[in-house]
This record gives sequence, structure tokens and C-alpha cells, in this order.
Amino acid sequence: MVARKLLPKMFLALYAVAACMLIVFLSSSPYEFMVGETHDGHVTTACDLPAPTDDVRDVYVPLALLPVLILFAVGAIRAIRSRKIPASFVVSWLLFAVWLYRFYLMRINC
Repeated sequence: MVARKLLPKMFLALYAVAACMLIVFLSSSPYEFMVGETHDGHVTTACDLPAPTDDVRDVYVPLALLPVLILFAVGAIRAIRSRKIPASFVVSWLLFAVWLYRFYLMRINC
């Protein structure tokens, strides 16, 4: 009986980690390792990174959002049925915050 309660929570945790890794992988720049390095007294920031020649962000943005939307839909359906806020709904909002930061807010002042 303990496994029956623990299994959905473990699956949700694994799904959240995999979705977070996908978001970080798809949003990272090939030059991101240069952030924080000092050149001639100037510290490199995310705004100073060169643009990659094969920029495919227009494909990566919705692709990284897809697992978040799937989890959001599952959480919304469970919330409607049970009249409670399920963990999947909360985790989907947290993953959306990670997605929003990695794709848009990190470079908003550039």
C-alpha cells in the first residue's frame, strides 16, 4: 500500500527533473561557459555572449514548453475533479517559472 501512494509522487518528481533538464538544455547557449570570465577588466554577462550561427530558439521554445503544458493539463483536470490543488498543478507552475526565466527573463535587459 505504501508503494501505491509513493509511486505517483516518485513519477512526478522524475518527470519534473526530466522536464527541468530539458528546459535548461534547450535554453542554454553554446557560449554560456564564458559568463563570469574577465577580459580587459570587463566581466562577461549573458548579454555579451555572441549569437550562435545556427540559432533555432524558435523551435526550442515551444518544444521545451510542451512537457510543462502536459503536466499543467493533468493538474488542471485533477483540480477540477477533486476540488483540491494537486501537486502536479503546483509543479507545472514551478516548471513554467523555470521555463520563463531561462528563455526570456534571463536576457530581458539585453
